[in-house]
Amino acid sequence: MAYYVLDKTSSNRRKNVRFSDGLFPGQSTSLNENNNLETVFDASDACFDEYKAISQILENNQDENVIFFKPMGNLRVNVTIKEMNNCGKCWIYVTNGMCVNAQDELVFILKPLDSQFKQVPRQILYQIMDIYEKSSKGCRVSYMNHMLYNYENEKLFAEILRHNSQKNFVSPNTLLENKNNSAFFYFRPTKMHIEMSLKKIEKLLPKEPYVIGYLIQKWEVPWAKLFPLRLMLRFGEQFESYPCPIVSDHDRKPVYGEIGHSIMSLLSDVRNFQYTIPQIDGINIVLDGLNTSITIPESQYDLLMKSLLTSNDYVFSFASLQINEQVSSYLIAAENENLDSYSSKKVDFNSKGDQKTGVCFVVFNGAFKKNATQNAKQAVIEDGLMVHIDFDTMKNLKQALQSMQPFRIECSKVQSDHVIDIEWQSEDNYLSRNVSSIIDGRCLQGVKNLRLANSIDYKEPKGPKAMKWSQIYLIKADEETQIEESSFNLQKFIEIFSSGCCVALSPMLNKIAEIYQSFASGKYFEPFRIGVRVEVNKDQVGYCLGMYGHLLNDSAILESMDNNLVQILHQCEEMAF
Repeated sequence: MAYYVLDKTSSNRRKNVRFSDGLFPGQSTSLNENNNLETVFDASDACFDEYKAISQILENNQDENVIFFKPMGNLRVNVTIKEMNNCGKCWIYVTNGMCVNAQDELVFILKPLDSQFKQVPRQILYQIMDIYEKSSKGCRVSYMNHMLYNYENEKLFAEILRHNSQKNFVSPNTLLENKNNSAFFYFRPTKMHIEMSLKKIEKLLPKEPYVIGYLIQKWEVPWAKLFPLRLMLRFGEQFESYPCPIVSDHDRKPVYGEIGHSIMSLLSDVRNFQYTIPQIDGINIVLDGLNTSITIPESQYDLLMKSLLTSNDYVFSFASLQINEQVSSYLIAAENENLDSYSSKKVDFNSKGDQKTGVCFVVFNGAFKKNATQNAKQAVIEDGLMVHIDFDTMKNLKQALQSMQPFRIECSKVQSDHVIDIEWQSEDNYLSRNVSSIIDGRCLQGVKNLRLANSIDYKEPKGPKAMKWSQIYLIKADEETQIEESSFNLQKFIEIFSSGCCVALSPMLNKIAEIYQSFASGKYFEPFRIGVRVEVNKDQVGYCLGMYGHLLNDSAILESMDNNLVQILHQCEEMAF
């Protein structure tokens, strides 16, 4: 479980102090644990000079040099300028505080609107504020999602930031000086992103999980709605950055025009966007020579059955939601020159030398008639596969999927190695990628994560801080010791246990804040992240508490926890729920 401590004081309080030690107005300094001087420019300071702050950042080029915005609530945005691979100097925006709304933190990397870096582009800040406001109401942006830019609230957000600059509002219906720009596409960084592009700015990045926002144009929005993986890989092919670029360019050409003639016109509603091909997280479709393998996580059984039950007798299809990082190439759907049809293109992303190629979707067509040499036939279509099988094989395939059984389609009667294998896997590696526990650094990849909207704030008795419960990670116990689900009310236990934790910890927030200062770098504001791991099995019940990868062993905090939780844990042990 994860809890976040909020600052309930006003975020718009201004300082009226001018320094005489050579620092620019609005510039503050602090010492980190290595006694290196850090420089943060507070944009909410009445004396803040934006032009001078930008000049200082360009001159020093240190990780610690950022412009620090406090637009609303607990939201903080750090803005700086860094050199990015093959893109020159770019604006970088990193949020802190989204997590209090159970929203992933956000990162935006933007090519400059001009070469002079005169002013921080405000419309990225407006987009961030819009997401923060919506996420506080339970409407969150996740990976492989998109969000249209909200022109209606632009004036309101500009008014909130009015004290930061005299020139916040821009001309209506123009996003970053280009009327074709329309929205932002959000995705999780892959290992290759981290190793190739994000390594040099890793000190600025938030803790995982976070998403990167990439600027897209109005012609690309339909694909962001219908089939985001196709759009993501097309970006990567166009700009030679696998699997897709992370630096937004406000003045580029779109990678797609009108949808035109595509197989997706048959599998999705390309006019009203009422339905699309089922896209299931964790499914991997891989071409390896003549063989094709399709792996499906067992945890996605319900989603697959939903798509199966809504399919007709002769056609059944599904697609991957996320990129498969284990393959060295992918099929890409590129528009032809006349912009009314699509062709397939295989793009290699590294030099592994293997033949494994990722595929975005698969369609099973049950109208094939067997002949002397073929039981079935497969063909590449755009960035997917069309598998032609006879009606009996289609029925057997659906029955195998309903029973969660593996299934093999032998395409050729001549070549024994030309097969399509469909298998189930118990591992959920697509879940919580690159996420580690805030308690002790334990890897949480493959662990199911639940996020809570509109959870209650627990305020400290005397002070501005408050605590709220926002996330749950469900870690499986050993089969020998785990409790049968039928005899344990998980939802009731989580509700009572989390409430008990907040009641126990809210009076101790000042002490926790002191411990936080020793663990965290203290450079910029961010909510105190506290985790509680509770173990409930046949042999024992217990809990541990931690933050920033360190266990909390303070006697006063543990005593308060014991006083509130021991009775709850005993009830659990007796299966009182």
